[in-house]
Amino acid sequence: MHYAILLEEPYNGGFRADCFLHYEKHLKPGGLSEVTPVVIDCPRQWRKTRNQPLVGAIQTLNTDPGYSVYYTNTLDFVEFSGKSEQWWEQHVKEST
Repeated sequence: MHYAILLEEPYNGGFRADCFLHYEKHLKPGGLSEVTPVVIDCPRQWRKTRNQPLVGAIQTLNTDPGYSVYYTNTLDFVEFSGKSEQWWEQHVKEST
């Protein structure tokens, strides 16, 4: 892919605030210095497009104790996402 195309419509429009979250819990110690702690808010999309809870769907997949920690971390992120519905409001200045 030629990356110059990313400078053209519709790819140069940026992101809406409700597409991502600032999240650091999943990073390894010292990892914050290596990456930007911004993640795509997939749980929000699930909540917008489905009636069944995402937590139940993830718990159903958690069948192997050897991988349980990954599902637990995912459930933590789902909970964080639910509590961060309007995270950007704290960064918006009121116009006078």
